[in-house]
Amino acid sequence: MYTASELTTILLNDNWIFIKDLTDTKGLGNSEYIRIAVRNKIDNDYLIHELWKL
Repeated sequence: MYTASELTTILLNDNWIFIKDLTDTKGLGNSEYIRIAVRNKIDNDYLIHELWKL
Protein backbone atom coordinates (compact mmCIF):
# COMPACT_ATOMS: atom_id res chain seq x y z
CA MET A 1 0.00 0.00 0.00
CA TYR A 2 1.22 3.49 -0.85
CA THR A 3 0.68 6.88 0.73
CA ALA A 4 -1.11 9.49 -1.33
CA SER A 5 2.18 11.27 -1.90
CA GLU A 6 3.96 8.08 -3.01
CA LEU A 7 1.14 7.14 -5.37
CA THR A 8 1.12 10.62 -6.88
CA THR A 9 4.88 10.46 -7.49
CA ILE A 10 4.87 6.91 -8.89
CA LEU A 11 2.04 7.52 -11.34
CA LEU A 12 3.51 10.81 -12.57
CA ASN A 13 7.11 9.63 -12.92
CA ASP A 14 6.38 6.21 -14.40
CA ASN A 15 3.23 6.79 -16.44
CA TRP A 16 2.67 10.53 -16.88
CA ILE A 17 -0.60 10.20 -14.95
CA PHE A 18 -1.28 13.21 -12.74
CA ILE A 19 -3.40 12.77 -9.62
CA LYS A 20 -3.81 15.37 -6.92
CA ASP A 21 -2.51 14.62 -3.43
CA LEU A 22 -5.06 16.06 -0.96
CA THR A 23 -3.36 14.86 2.22
CA ASP A 24 -2.68 18.38 3.53
CA THR A 25 -6.09 19.78 2.57
CA LYS A 26 -7.89 21.39 5.49
CA GLY A 27 -11.08 19.71 6.56
CA LEU A 28 -10.11 16.18 5.51
CA GLY A 29 -8.55 15.19 8.82
CA ASN A 30 -5.37 13.19 9.21
CA SER A 31 -6.01 10.79 6.35
CA GLU A 32 -4.56 10.12 2.92
CA TYR A 33 -6.76 11.37 0.07
CA ILE A 34 -6.24 11.81 -3.66
CA ARG A 35 -8.34 13.34 -6.42
CA ILE A 36 -8.55 11.63 -9.80
CA ALA A 37 -10.12 13.00 -12.97
CA VAL A 38 -10.18 11.33 -16.37
CA ARG A 39 -11.23 12.75 -19.71
CA ASN A 40 -12.67 9.69 -21.38
CA LYS A 41 -13.02 5.90 -21.30
CA ILE A 42 -9.60 5.32 -22.85
CA ASP A 43 -7.90 7.40 -20.14
CA ASN A 44 -10.00 5.66 -17.49
CA ASP A 45 -9.04 2.22 -18.77
CA TYR A 46 -5.36 3.23 -18.83
CA LEU A 47 -5.53 4.53 -15.26
CA ILE A 48 -7.19 1.35 -14.02
CA HIS A 49 -4.63 -0.79 -15.86
CA GLU A 50 -1.71 1.10 -14.29
CA LEU A 51 -3.24 0.99 -10.80
CA TRP A 52 -3.68 -2.79 -11.05
CA LYS A 53 0.01 -3.11 -11.92
CA LEU A 54 0.91 -1.57 -8.57
